[in-house]
Amino acid sequence: MVEPVVTYLEQGDQEAQTAALGKAQHLRPRLWAREYSCVGDARGTIAITHDHAEHGGRYSKFGGRFAEGGWAVTVFDFRGHGDSDGERDGRFHSAADLVDDVDLALQHVAFLLPEAPRVVLGTGLGALAAIGYALQHPDRCAGFVALNPDIAPGPAFKKGGLLSGLFGGGTLQLDPAERFRDTAKAAAFANDKKLTMKRDGRTAAAVDELRKLVRDGAGNLKRPGLVVISKGDRIADPAATRDFCKRAGAQVELLETDLGHAIIDDAESEKAIGPVFAWLENRFPRGVNKEHRL
Repeated sequence: MVEPVVTYLEQGDQEAQTAALGKAQHLRPRLWAREYSCVGDARGTIAITHDHAEHGGRYSKFGGRFAEGGWAVTVFDFRGHGDSDGERDGRFHSAADLVDDVDLALQHVAFLLPEAPRVVLGTGLGALAAIGYALQHPDRCAGFVALNPDIAPGPAFKKGGLLSGLFGGGTLQLDPAERFRDTAKAAAFANDKKLTMKRDGRTAAAVDELRKLVRDGAGNLKRPGLVVISKGDRIADPAATRDFCKRAGAQVELLETDLGHAIIDDAESEKAIGPVFAWLENRFPRGVNKEHRL
């Protein structure tokens, strides 16, 4: 098993920012990341983006599997999540914050393979960010994989908290049983001390802004993508994702499964992960890839 190197990713002069804004505020927060060197000839570089409330540590084994398949990998924590900087309420002020976090992580892991294709793979919120990144930075992204993207929330996705109805903040009420079909996985999620269930109104508005950007931009995609949905998903609405794929046209391939929302934690995950690897291997063979600029 490939072991990651863990590091903080930074942009800008953090000391100057802290002096100007105070300890709790950073214009560009440091992101905690786990980075894996590829095994053998490289296919390219890939950033793995986590779901609502999660952190990259939950995807460490997944990252190692990609490294064994020839990818240089980064699995990072969004700002305000896991071990990254930021208050534990998400701390996104706009859709650009999510896209910028993806960009920092992907550009860092791509440093040693500057001409290799760059791909973003995400689940839920991370899948939404992956599509947003492909839309906004087609010159830096060769493709994306989106697992149950949160283009529109499903019936189980509720916002709690006293003032949530007014300001969009509060606590994310995501029942683990709605996210995982495996009861052991659901219990592990419920007991994860690094989850970020709180969010403020700006964070909620930023996610909604990114949803709109993705929905409105479906017809403008310039990079190919594979979208995987679970037909009975109660966290991310499958119907909204089907509509996105229809409007994206030939740029996007859609795979429908009968898995749960948390695809990679499903006992039958190979129904989806196998085709994901096959799609990537077909598009990015080992050792022959060069990034094609627009």
